[in-house]
Amino acid sequence: MALRHLATECRDRHTCPGVWADDDRHECAELADLREDFWLIDDEVAVRMIYDDYGHFLRPELVDDVVPYRRMRDVAMRCAEPLDEYLTRKHVRFTI
Repeated sequence: MALRHLATECRDRHTCPGVWADDDRHECAELADLREDFWLIDDEVAVRMIYDDYGHFLRPELVDDVVPYRRMRDVAMRCAEPLDEYLTRKHVRFTI
């Protein structure tokens, strides 16, 4: 089992070696179309997170049509699993 010191290796929440969100898209086919980072607030307000080509956050963007974001949330929830199960399955341990 690989030992990862994520507390020191993760420079920010988007760059953690050994833990890649895209790795699992093949395990839940519905995830293939989810390519946006967003917040859904009280199921009524959707805010897209806009990043540059290097993955650096630029700004939030209010979205007019919340319905597609509710659908994306529902897909993500259907494919979700508890973090401890995910890390065990991926053979990743971390210490703080």
